[in-house]
Amino acid sequence: MDDGAPIRVVRHGNLSGPRVVLSHGNGFASDSYFPFWRHMLERFDLALYDVRNCGRNPFHAGEAHDYPRFVRDIAQVHGAIAKEWGQKTTIGVFHSMTAIAALLAIIDGVWHWDALVLFDPPVVPPEGNPHRGPLMSEGETLRTAALVRQNRFRDPDELADVFRWLHRFRRLRPGVAELNARSVLHFDRASGE
Repeated sequence: MDDGAPIRVVRHGNLSGPRVVLSHGNGFASDSYFPFWRHMLERFDLALYDVRNCGRNPFHAGEAHDYPRFVRDIAQVHGAIAKEWGQKTTIGVFHSMTAIAALLAIIDGVWHWDALVLFDPPVVPPEGNPHRGPLMSEGETLRTAALVRQNRFRDPDELADVFRWLHRFRRLRPGVAELNARSVLHFDRASGE
């Protein structure tokens, strides 16, 4: 990225098919979505990337971990993919946090995609909308939980246990909690965790 942050893009699937660029929501990594994107391998040229400091990417800096930066990153990732692998029909598939980044890029007048598929973008309803209060309350609950959650694990199985315990993940298919834990954790050589 233009500030030196490394963002790795991994390519899978049918290299002659239309391209799907896929990224994740907060607390996930693109590999966490394997049960979803594996169904696209035969037909699509998949380019998977994790947002800065997440998944396959090493830690760069915490201060630039915000939506304005994600918007700039999404444009740079798109450009790098086209430069490295060529221009072709490209579909953006984004969940939650990256879905919002894609929407914000459009508001900024940047359109990269031949199609855009957004899952669960946490768009806040305007004042006066009856859905605003519950959504804001849920957001505050998630924020509070993030401030007190455990952030170091000796083993990915510890985090997988947390995922299985959380109400919002109660319907995960077998193996997905473990996949997500392995996808999001980074090994810290200094601490051995």
